[in-house]
Amino acid sequence: MQKQVDKVFFSQLEALRESADLSAISIIAGKGLTAPVFCDGKQPDGLDESGMSTAFDRAALNAEYMRVVQQPDAGSHRDVQALKTQMDVLSGMERDLRMRYRTRSRMSAHGIARLKSHGLADGPIARGALQLVKLLMDAQ
Repeated sequence: MQKQVDKVFFSQLEALRESADLSAISIIAGKGLTAPVFCDGKQPDGLDESGMSTAFDRAALNAEYMRVVQQPDAGSHRDVQALKTQMDVLSGMERDLRMRYRTRSRMSAHGIARLKSHGLADGPIARGALQLVKLLMDAQ
């Protein structure tokens, strides 16, 4: 397992930290919140599908996660947790940004679809969380 922080993850966290600092300075100055800026130095466009995918690219993290999960001797439970945390933070940042551009009806449809998928026997809760817990338990 490669023991380093993912470049996209690190860049986005640094940009988020800087953006938060700029917003705090702006609020103290009485100017209000500033628009978020991500690692490419631009304000993201939630309607630019390819740009959003690039800004929050998790392909390398996903591949490494699958390799470690499928080959238990390829990494430890800490490696799995580190990879999963990076993927979750990036996907959360992307989801939060995308939600800013959704209409109320789209948000409702998204919420219903998410609940429906969570209710499936092989949905993300059963497949993701349970698989991770079992992997961690087997690693001890």
